Amino acid sequence: MIGKIRSVLLKKSETKSLNSKPNLEEVIEKHRN
Repeated sequence: MIGKIRSVLLKKSETKSLNSKPNLEEVIEKHRN
């Protein structure tokens, strides 16, 4: 269940990062931590 939630959050953050690429790096770092 946690995996599903994470994948959904990743998809949402990826969609947002399309609008602003610098946020993509921030999202990746947040998910790593």
